[in-house]
Formats: sequence, structure tokens, C-alpha cells
Amino acid sequence: MAAMPLRRTVQSSDTRPNRALLDWALPYTGRWVWALGLILAAALLPAACRARQNAAPTPTPTTPAPGLSVPAEDNGPSMADTAQEQNLVVWLPAFSGIAAGAAAGDVLETSIRQFEQTHPGVSVDIQVKAEGGIAALWPFLRAAQAVAPAILPDLALINTQQLWQGADLGLFVALDETAIVGIDDFYPAALASVRYKNRLLGIPYTVDAVHAVYSQAEFSGALPTWETLLAEAPIYLFPGGSSDGSANLHLLAQYLGAGGEVAESGVEPDLEAVRAYFEFLSDGRLRGVIPPEVADLGTFSAVYAQFQTDTGSLAATLSSEVLGGAESAPLRYAPLPTRSGQPTTVADTWAFALLTQDADRQALALSLVAALLEPDVQGAWSQFADRLPSRRSALAQWDQAGPYRSFLEQQIESAAAVPNGRAFADFARRLQTGQLAVLRGELTPDEAARSLNNAP
Repeated sequence: MAAMPLRRTVQSSDTRPNRALLDWALPYTGRWVWALGLILAAALLPAACRARQNAAPTPTPTTPAPGLSVPAEDNGPSMADTAQEQNLVVWLPAFSGIAAGAAAGDVLETSIRQFEQTHPGVSVDIQVKAEGGIAALWPFLRAAQAVAPAILPDLALINTQQLWQGADLGLFVALDETAIVGIDDFYPAALASVRYKNRLLGIPYTVDAVHAVYSQAEFSGALPTWETLLAEAPIYLFPGGSSDGSANLHLLAQYLGAGGEVAESGVEPDLEAVRAYFEFLSDGRLRGVIPPEVADLGTFSAVYAQFQTDTGSLAATLSSEVLGGAESAPLRYAPLPTRSGQPTTVADTWAFALLTQDADRQALALSLVAALLEPDVQGAWSQFADRLPSRRSALAQWDQAGPYRSFLEQQIESAAAVPNGRAFADFARRLQTGQLAVLRGELTPDEAARSLNNAP
């Protein structure tokens, strides 16, 4: 049987929404979902109609979904598979490279076509979503669940900071990690990032590590401690703000480096570690080492863009920014400066999350993930996409060896994960509020530290 063509779609620009749908959505979720509802209604309702026509009954599973292993006795598709076409819907972020026709996207498309060839009657519909803004992948999922659940995908590649929220909303299906082949091949931080309430909520695919970059030769070995940074660096750039409600990774790394701890339960803040970090921020602000605009830098991309215009600075960034950058001057790298000088980093992870409740579609989706996790596929994709893979065997496929790759391997092996859960999210939000208050001169370090526990 001939292979069925890979379907690749991006968000439509059609501006004719379904008014009845939007009239229902507006009082339910307010302006935010109304705005996103315009996009959903215009771009995705045709898909909803197809989904309703083709969807099979969705039984509620009584056991966790199967893992990535394929049974040895699997000798091909069942009669149910070949009886009618099955359309597996997958949502991917823009950095996947598929919509851009980039080399990274070609790697994924080739692997998906091969998957279709080995699964006759199955077609994979890839839909690409933005990484940020109200039309980003996570807001789309949330709005679709409320407004048009029929168009929800079977599988989505999502930032792990949204996993717990999706699980609490009933969006994501827990997986049986004992069925995952090669689980020890994943970097520890990648696996930790997909765990919530002792459940595995996703399959990690790509990670980022936070570290420092600079171009000045006199920063040889960079500036390992806050003390040396304040004494020698003209400017230190980092994301002082936050974006889309995500945890501030630089802040978490500095808190850990100061002796604090993070956990799913949120834990009580280590006020001594917090106070030390806030004093560093205050000293840096008063000395002019930390410029005022740091409070307005909400993303690592914004920091890296600022660094490109001020190459005399030291800047905190993500590995993906460096791998994908085109520097005009020689770029050097080092661990983040910390209180003690001990290297500390935090991993930013994206993972495949399963949404379909149908057992057959779950098996298909996880088989697709297994194909995309093949070392030669994940390795080639991650190198072309300028992203670190989630597994060691995939990074070993890179044909670019050198000091920076070795540095990144060391960073990601020892990286901390961002915990899941509402308690931790609230903890991270309070830390961020205190950081902004110090950076803007609104509170002293001691006042900001005490405010974390709502102390008078």
C-alpha cells in the first residue's frame, strides 16, 4: 500500500469566526479566551468537524497508557487499523522546524513518512503552533478544551512547566514508565521534569541549559562568584522579569547556587539564601553592574539580543540561543556566577504529552514517539534545530565535537529540573515578585526576603 502523505498545517489566517461559539466562550473565560477563540474558531473548526465524523468512542482507561515499547509479537497492523484511515493529530512548536521547511523539519518529516509506511492506513497530521503569545501551543490547548475539545490533538510537544496544569485539567494521560525502553539514557533533569504526583506525564524530547556567555578575553574563565562579578564585570545581563507565567530559570539557578532547595511541594523558602541573592541584586544595581533594563528583560531571547548590542557584558542565556546564534565576535561561555562559585544550572525541557483517551490511538502515538526518539533521528533533528536532545545516545550522534559540546554535556548532566505542581509555581512566583521589587528599588533585600513568608 502506498504511503499516505504527511499532513502539515499551520494556523489559518481566515478571519470568519463562528459567532455562536464565541458568544458562549466570552462570559465563560473572559477576554483572553475570547481573543484566542477567534483564532480557534477561524482556524480549527473545520478540523473539529472532521474529528467528529472520524472519531471513535473514547473509553476511559482503567490503567496507565502503554509506554514506548512495542510488543515483540506485533507483526503488523490489525484489521481495525486497515479498515479505515486513522488520522493521528500532533501539535508541535515552531522550533520543530517543520513549518519553516528547515533541515530540522525535514528530519522529522522523513521519520514520520517512514512511520506511515510501516503503519498502513495511518496518516499523521502535524499542526505547528507558536511558542509565545495568546496563540501559543499551551494557550491553544487550554482554550480548545473549553471551546472546541473535538480538535484537541492526540499528542503534543509541550514545555514541561505546563504539564502539571494540563494534568490537573484532565488533558494529559499518565504513562507507565516501566514500559519505556532505554529510560536510563535520558538526562536526569529531563526525566525529573515530567514527573508529577509520582506519575510520568510526558516523554522528554529536548532540553536547554542556562549558562553565561561573554566575549571579553579578560573574563578568562568568566566570573565564578558574585563577588568577582561585582568587582570586574561592567554589566551583567539576565532575565529579571518573567514571561507567560513561567518560572524564571536564572532566578531558580541562583537560588539553588545560594544554598536553597526546590521541590514539587514548594517547601518554605530558605530566607538566608534568598536574602543573600537579593543583596547581590541590590549591590549590583547600586554599582551599575546590573542595569535598570534587566527588570524589563522577560526572556533569554531578549537578554541575548541585548548582549549582541553590548558585547562587553556578561550575560545569562540558554544553550539554544548560542547554538542558533550568528556571533560577529568570538563567543566564550562559562557556568553562571554563583554565591559560592559552584556551577549551578537549571534545565528547560519540552516533552511529548499524550492527550487521546483511546487505547489504540495511545499505542499509535507512543509508537510515533519511539520512532522520533531513535538516536539517529533525535540526534540529527536536535543538531539542526540548535537544541540539546533529551538523551545521551542522541547527542552522541552530533558530528560537531569540541569544547562547547563537552561543556553543555557537563551542564545538562548536573542540571536541576523545574518541579511541577501548584505549590512550586506559587513559590517561584513569590521569588520572582521579590526579585523585581529589589531590582526596581521598591524593597530592600531584607524586606523582600521577609515578604516571601508574608512577614510584617
